[in-house]
Amino acid sequence: MSASSSSRVEPEAPSFPASVTPASKPEASAQPAGDAAAPSADQLARLEDKLARIEEKLARSEAQVLRMEDRIEHNTGVTGVLASQESVDRVYSRLRMLPGFPSLIVAAILAGVIAAALIALVQRFGLTG
Repeated sequence: MSASSSSRVEPEAPSFPASVTPASKPEASAQPAGDAAAPSADQLARLEDKLARIEEKLARSEAQVLRMEDRIEHNTGVTGVLASQESVDRVYSRLRMLPGFPSLIVAAILAGVIAAALIALVQRFGLTG
């Protein structure tokens, strides 16, 4: 059974007369083989046309899928750039909250003065352990 199904290359649709009645059966068997081949050739041509249309639809579908893939890749890249831009903006906003250069200078001077005062107090009162 598998040998006969694997040896078939292309199935052919059976051709039947337009109306099958017991009276017309002997006439159908009396038809020459050339007339029976004409409808199958016509059917084969229709099948080939349908196959060509299906192949065209498949090609259009593949083209649409490729365009969608390109759009997805482009949008992914844009989203990645926007995400990195968002993180850069977040860093800039946090940097803006930090004190500026003048306030850092004032803080350094105050730290120096306080440190000098503490050292002077320790030396004067001899608070060594």
